Amino acid sequence: MQGHNFIGGSIAGYSCDMQGHKNEKNPMNVILFLILYVIIVNIAGLAEMGIDKRRARRGAFRIPEVNLFLTALIGGSIGCIAGMYLFRHKTKHLTFVLGMPAILFLQLAAIGYLIFVAPVSFTFM
Repeated sequence: MQGHNFIGGSIAGYSCDMQGHKNEKNPMNVILFLILYVIIVNIAGLAEMGIDKRRARRGAFRIPEVNLFLTALIGGSIGCIAGMYLFRHKTKHLTFVLGMPAILFLQLAAIGYLIFVAPVSFTFM
């Protein structure tokens, strides 16, 4: 294509050109991608709590608390909360007992806003 310099990309079922025009391929790919992301991040949060509990018992090098909170912030709050109570880890630390559910609440509020209030349309089929 002479005279046209096309550089584009594709992410999770959507493609776009450099002008930002979206060409919808399959919205189910985006939903599948988001579901898989949330599952993987929550498994990672659960595993981090278990690994840190094991390291605490052994007196080994610990996972920094900021990493545990970061995992919750990027979508793994349910896994982190489950790991806290499953492994009885960080349940006496007020920052975790209040902070992890607060992160989950904010994430659910943001999702609720995007679905019910924001001027964005979602189609599931």
